[in-house]
Amino acid sequence: MLKLLLIFELFYLISSSSDIIIEPIKLGGNNIAFIFIPGAELPPDRYVPLLKQVQLISTNSLWIAIPSFPDDFPLEILRPKVIDEILTKLYKSGMSINTTIFLGGHSLGGITSQSLAYKYKNKIFGQILIGSFLQRKYQTSNTIYPVSTLILSGELDGLARVTRIIESFYFYSTYPHFTLIITGMNHMNTASGKPTDHILKNDIKSEINETIAHQELSIRINDYMNMRLNNQTITPILEYNLNQTKIFSQPYLNALNLEGYYHFLPPCYNKTNDNCQIGSQWSTYGQKIMSGLNDTVQLNISDQFHIVYKIPEYFPHLDNNCSLIKPLNNCILYVHTVTQNIYDLNDQFDTGETHSSAEEMRVKMISRQVLLQAADGKQHDFNQTDEQSLCGLINQYSLDWALKNAAKKTKDRYDQIGKQMIIGDDIGPLNVGPLWIWTPLQFDLGKDSQGKTIVTVRSPTLRFPNNYPVSSVAGFHYCKLLSPGRALEWIYKKKEKDHSFLPFDREEIRIVLNMDEKHDQTMAMLNDENHPPRTRIDDNQSRLSKCCSSFLGPLRNNLLLTLTIAGVFLGFLLGFLVRTSNPSTETIMILSFPGDILMRMLKMLILPLITSSLITGLAVLDPKSSGKLGLYALTYYFCTTILAAILGIILVQVIRPGERASKVEVKSDIIRGDPAADQITTLDAIFDLFRNMFAENIIQAALEQVKTTREYLNVSNIKTNTSITKVKFNTRYVAGTNYLGLITFCCAFGITIGTMGKRGELMLHFFIILNEIVMKLVKLVMWYSPVGIMFLVAGKILEIEDLLQLARSLGMYALTVLLGLAIHALITLPLIFYAVTRQNPFAFYRGMLQAWLTGIGTGSSAASLPVTFRCLEETLKLDRRVTRFVLPIGATVNMDGTALYEAVAPVFLAQLMGRQLGIGQLIIVSLTATVASVGAASIPSAGLVTMLLVMSAVNIPAKEITIIFAIDWALDRIRTSVNILGDGIGAGVVNYLVRSELGPPDVEETENIDAPIKARTASEISTGRRLRSRDDSNETSKL
Repeated sequence: MLKLLLIFELFYLISSSSDIIIEPIKLGGNNIAFIFIPGAELPPDRYVPLLKQVQLISTNSLWIAIPSFPDDFPLEILRPKVIDEILTKLYKSGMSINTTIFLGGHSLGGITSQSLAYKYKNKIFGQILIGSFLQRKYQTSNTIYPVSTLILSGELDGLARVTRIIESFYFYSTYPHFTLIITGMNHMNTASGKPTDHILKNDIKSEINETIAHQELSIRINDYMNMRLNNQTITPILEYNLNQTKIFSQPYLNALNLEGYYHFLPPCYNKTNDNCQIGSQWSTYGQKIMSGLNDTVQLNISDQFHIVYKIPEYFPHLDNNCSLIKPLNNCILYVHTVTQNIYDLNDQFDTGETHSSAEEMRVKMISRQVLLQAADGKQHDFNQTDEQSLCGLINQYSLDWALKNAAKKTKDRYDQIGKQMIIGDDIGPLNVGPLWIWTPLQFDLGKDSQGKTIVTVRSPTLRFPNNYPVSSVAGFHYCKLLSPGRALEWIYKKKEKDHSFLPFDREEIRIVLNMDEKHDQTMAMLNDENHPPRTRIDDNQSRLSKCCSSFLGPLRNNLLLTLTIAGVFLGFLLGFLVRTSNPSTETIMILSFPGDILMRMLKMLILPLITSSLITGLAVLDPKSSGKLGLYALTYYFCTTILAAILGIILVQVIRPGERASKVEVKSDIIRGDPAADQITTLDAIFDLFRNMFAENIIQAALEQVKTTREYLNVSNIKTNTSITKVKFNTRYVAGTNYLGLITFCCAFGITIGTMGKRGELMLHFFIILNEIVMKLVKLVMWYSPVGIMFLVAGKILEIEDLLQLARSLGMYALTVLLGLAIHALITLPLIFYAVTRQNPFAFYRGMLQAWLTGIGTGSSAASLPVTFRCLEETLKLDRRVTRFVLPIGATVNMDGTALYEAVAPVFLAQLMGRQLGIGQLIIVSLTATVASVGAASIPSAGLVTMLLVMSAVNIPAKEITIIFAIDWALDRIRTSVNILGDGIGAGVVNYLVRSELGPPDVEETENIDAPIKARTASEISTGRRLRSRDDSNETSKL
């Protein structure tokens, strides 16, 4: 604890020594000081040019202070007394104690600034936030934020998005708080020098240079300061800029009002007070369009916000009909709809980097059939009234509204260089409530006839005729609507680079409405005195700070991977350190206990993960696509496995490790526990593969697998006085999950669901939810895995009795195996991947690093399967339909590392015994090693059992396996990691080969397990359509 305090104190001293104090360049006027908090990863000196410009045009005696923070990360917790410390330094530098204090900040520094201003509200006279905003907790608070604040932002700010600033303008456009948007300025224009990686990735290219940006900011900052010092509530410059910002913001504000933006006023959800919204105005427009009545009758439509899945369920309803009223235009139909707006998951953190408007509007409406019949009393055919893309028709109105209300300059830019948005056919009908709920509004990127990029918006729909047997849902038509705000945000895009759920670009978003004219900027407003300011900068530690930032940044971004790598190394270190104290068996058991818990947790998830992923993966594929997936996958598995076995034989024949080693005697529980091990034959093993594929009891397959042994009986013939040896085949069950049987059953089960159409959707949805639950559990287990892996490795190190003797006796054998595994993993597999995909295989490997390390720690490809899923789907963005099919099968039958290992070991043992295997026997070894690897369970050291099959094929006694058992634990982990890499490369290859048959990937792919699952029922939905379930554990109720 003392060390931690000393380290923190060191960081504190380093950061505080880099504070910058700039003395006034003018005397006279008011004595004021401006304390400015830097942005994240931006040292204080980056803001000196801007703040010197503020000093230059100021008519007051202005002190500047720029505090520094550890690792340039401006969090209050890192310097909780920063204001007091900076004021002390200012007073020591000669500043008067009666000086008026202003506080400000840029980016993350603006968030810290508002927290400090609130804390020191009696000392701070005003606040200036640049590229930042007052957080929403102050918008919804009953008390007004106590410090007058000026919010300044560029229209091209890619981090504090201009849409979030417009929301701020809605709340803060009159005294004491103001929001101003500066034309052409981006986020980095505030600071100087090279942008950070985060800014470089997300910011938008500025349309003004740094000098002009600093002048624009300086004028507004000084004008605000003078307004506060003179006790004014507005100034001409401030009023002009507010009017320009209002013109700029109004169309988007109108769109948010139509949507029923939750951050303007929260939804009522049955509450009765004045501080909530009852419903969405746009939903009432949508219902009117849905009706198709035009002016035939009058519609009185009201909407209410409700959570669409919450029980008791809220349904749309119609209060009356006009069948007896003449003329019809005198009749009023009273219709009630239900809406829930869905916002980006990251919106709750209020970072400003996500889009503001709703991702989708879930709207429950009355069907056109019901409304037409209520208007004229006639029967209408549901297939003619509602079996069309009515949701798409409403979304077309939303897009048209956005195009009409966008400024001419914006519209022209969209027509010239923007990705054109078009409205496609509806998806569905998804006539199971949860399927409609969890299938989001889709934005599919594609190409038009001229090769230009377009985005097609398609709405999931649920609809029932009025004679539907379930009366509680009869006559409904549900839609996922495109918010006018979301359509307007799309129009503001400039080029193609998507980062979020909606194809809405942080780097390219641009709202340009009617701000074509800037107010006149005259250099006469600048002070003629260009005296160089006296600046005090103690920045001796800036290089150290930069070095720490560049080192710690990637570690923060890949925390779980970093912890896993650390767990492996710490496991080795712990194991070797504890060995020095000659620990007892009990101590080793206790030390291995956390690792044993990790293995149990991972094994617990294998069965539900394999079943749910295979069934959902195959249920959404048509038979043609699943057939191609299977063909490509099995071809890849066979080729890589036989290549690995051949490579192993070549290396063991060239290196000949058996002629360089001496026999060692190591006891083995494997042989002692299996008296019939010597009786294994190739024929029995092959037949057992098929027996296990077709399990007679699927429940039993989760616990046991079939194994055939031969029993040789000597039968005496009394008449001839001779003895005859008869063979008795015993088929018995042994402990261990029968993954081949489970996979075969799940494949058949999933394909059958896909052929059942609507009747199978409910069962499909069950497995979709199951898969989501399992992946959430996997995410939780992964945060424990670094600890578990560390103790697994340490425990295995301690179990070895004599490391030196082991290295002397089996060193060349281990070297041969490791060399073969390295060649296969670093040459063979990458060449296959590159030959097929023409992509960098090592970049692919980098995305699989987490799964590879988990394989080393656990020694089980099945236990690592949950992590492999996450790596391929979330990091490498492979199609989930491919990974769900390929990975469970690959973890069972694709054992490249095991095949190589089982080819090397028998030849090594033969060399050790002084035998030379001929070419025919080597061919037998390669073939049986391939078959044996397929039959190996995906559990630690399972290869030792199946290796008996290979040994028996070339007449090597089974007892000889005890020689290599001592080192098998280490080689098992390496070959398991190679098996995992082979599975991943196979999934990447298959994904590339079938991408055209599966259709284009979705735009909205995300990086964690909260990402929507893409699924579809094969017989109901065309190849290009997907059903995706959202990760919302509450949305499990029936329609």
